[in-house]
Order: sequence, then structure tokens, then C-alpha cells
Amino acid sequence: KGDATDMLTVSFSSTDYVGHAFGPNSIEEEDTYLRLDRDIEDFLKFLDGWIGKDNYLVFLSADHGVMDVPGFWKQNKLPANLLNFGLVVSTAKAAIKEAFGDGELIRANENYQFYLNYPLLKEKKLTVEQVVEAIRPALLKVDGIANVINLSDLGHSGLNEYQLSLYKNLYHPTRGGDIGIIAQPGWFAGRATGTTHGTPYNYDTHVPLLWYGWKVPKGQTATRTAIADIAPTLADLLSILEPNGCIGKPVVDLTKEVEK
Repeated sequence: KGDATDMLTVSFSSTDYVGHAFGPNSIEEEDTYLRLDRDIEDFLKFLDGWIGKDNYLVFLSADHGVMDVPGFWKQNKLPANLLNFGLVVSTAKAAIKEAFGDGELIRANENYQFYLNYPLLKEKKLTVEQVVEAIRPALLKVDGIANVINLSDLGHSGLNEYQLSLYKNLYHPTRGGDIGIIAQPGWFAGRATGTTHGTPYNYDTHVPLLWYGWKVPKGQTATRTAIADIAPTLADLLSILEPNGCIGKPVVDLTKEVEK
């Protein structure tokens, strides 16, 4: 209630845990969202009374989408299944051994990425691309794999423009993996009783972005937006400079209505 702009961040995490355990179309997830809707209603009523209606701005989004439970797709005659990532790892290691001899060139795997053993690469005078070329033919024969890419050389990956932009944003030179495994649509590495995320398809990347309150007009947009667009949109509404690490753009369909 002071002169400065305050920001409160709230995480509603139950939807994530329930979704992972039962899937997005489950009765358990439906029940969770009905309860969440009531919680948000109570919170907005509290803000109306404490700060005053239209004196606060709310945005609501999510950190990821999810794949449906593969069994649900199969019931609707869509191609889907579980990716056996243990088989993916063993197939890659066998191909490496055949091509380069003994040695643990794959140091770890996480989130559809292989992390390579750089001291051993140097010792064997190998490049990441040589490892990719050695394992790609074998891995493309594994059910559920669409592509194998060198994450440090995405310009030669052959990815379409949409997926290329996603993987460019994913890659971090000091923390990311070296080789990316792309699953086929409808496939993921997980368990049959729930769901997960981590692929470049729309069901994994599409999340809501809802705005409500101060300066927000009634409306909607079909223009693709991103989570990174939230910060510059807030900055635009507040007439301040964007954060120094900002990579997004203001949601123009919202801000142009405000300017009217």
C-alpha cells in the first residue's frame, strides 16, 4: 500500500503433482482444479477488499504443459507409447564402444540429454559431433526416437524453425547437455500410470497466460506468446525499463488496448 510497486509470487503446485501422478484428463486433476478455482476466487476477493478492485494486476501461467497419458491417446487411436530410456542409454553406449572402444564417454543423462566425458574425449581425440554421428543411426532404430542432435551445433541440426528456437532457448553452454534426444510425438520417458513433459511438441509447450485487474481490458489473442513476454509486458504497463536479462516482447494485443 506504499508508494512503491509490490510484487507477490504464489505457486499453486498441487496441479503439477496430481497431473504427474494421474494425467491431465483424470478425475483427480479435475477435482484439484475445481479446488484451485475456489482458492483463486477467495484470494481475489481478499485483494478486492484489502487493496481495492482494479488496484492490482494479476497474471497466471505455468512452467510447462504435459503429454496426455499414452493410454488415453491409444483409446482414441492416436500413436503414443512410453520411451524406454534405459534402452536408449544402453544402445548409445554399445554404439560408442563399437566405434571408439572401451571407456565411459557418456558421463550422465538427464532430461533427454547426454552429458559427455570431456577428459576422455580429449584423450581419444574425439569431438561431440563424432559421438553424435556414431550413436545416431543406432538410436534412430529405437522405437519412439525422432532425432539425435548436437546441442552445441544447432545450426546444423536440421530442426524446423519452431523446434530450433525452442532448443536454442534450452541450451546453456555451462549447464546443458551435449547431445539431445528428441522423442516422437506422443512418446515420453516415464511411467504408464501418469504423465510427464520435456519434449518440443505443443502439448508440452502450450500453457495458459491469463491477465486480470489493473489496466487489463477484456479480450483474448491468438498470437503466440511466451512466458518470457510476461516481464516486458509488466514493464510496459508500469512504464519502466525491462529487466536486464529480458528476452521477451510485450504482449502487444494487450498493451495496445490499454493505450486506447
